[in-house]
Amino acid sequence: MQQKNENVKLHIGNSCQKEDGIACFDEIMDAVSGGCVDNYEKAILAGKNPDMMKYLSRLKTNIVEAMDLSLDLIVLELGSECGVVTNALAKKTKAVDSVETDYSKCVVSSCVNKANDNVNIYAEDPYVWLSLNEDKEECYDVITMIGGFSMFPEDKGYDKGEIIRKLKRMLKPSGKIYFAVDNKYGMKYFSGQRQKNINKYFEGLTIGNDKCMKRSYSVREINELFEDMDIFYYYPYPDYTFTTAVYSDEWLPKTGELDIRKTNYGESTMLLFDEVSAFENAIRDGEFKTFANSYMVMCTRKA
Repeated sequence: MQQKNENVKLHIGNSCQKEDGIACFDEIMDAVSGGCVDNYEKAILAGKNPDMMKYLSRLKTNIVEAMDLSLDLIVLELGSECGVVTNALAKKTKAVDSVETDYSKCVVSSCVNKANDNVNIYAEDPYVWLSLNEDKEECYDVITMIGGFSMFPEDKGYDKGEIIRKLKRMLKPSGKIYFAVDNKYGMKYFSGQRQKNINKYFEGLTIGNDKCMKRSYSVREINELFEDMDIFYYYPYPDYTFTTAVYSDEWLPKTGELDIRKTNYGESTMLLFDEVSAFENAIRDGEFKTFANSYMVMCTRKA
């Protein structure tokens, strides 16, 4: 089934999740109905629900600034949530196919992107969507997975290697995959923030659950996922969710540049030590990349 919100098309598949959507759906819809980003920021500042920040903050779009994009590129976005990043991608590229499991998030996204005539939103289980569109070989210039495999349902037993193979078939020969995840050994987890998606202190540091889709990754694990591709590392700070700066191997932070102590807005945190001070020492010792809170990798076909 297809719906239309001004310019954007919303395609509703049989595998989308229509129950247990966004807790503050009505509040978010009120904020986005006018389509003005400034209204989102006002709603975030005025509201008491942390989900407003989680889904609508313009900080989420900053990670797009590190991507190599142009107006002649076609993008596949997996895991678009409420469409704030989708909107940023649409402004910089020719077309965006956006896939999100949660129907309520897709409805919000259709409002956020209603001024864009180059966006298709698919309310569908991403794995089902990939399987239904296997004929799209070498169709996309850019594929984004902001949040790694977190958009793939835990209880379906999907194989990460198979998902990557499906994506590579859809990627043009000169295309790029952008894969953003939290670092298993990120400084924020040592200093006392809960492991994202697992929601327990230090859990990701200890369990090493390789089958879990919603988890953080080490450099070794990322390299194994994309072992037959060239991999270029970027380091979103403070993380890939609420990015204020993006560093690379060619441009690493200097002492005095990192000053954010908390990124899990709306959640409780144990402050075991001063994260900023710890990063200062890591930078001096040349270990920033080891303890960076998040990684974003750009993967291309080997020459």
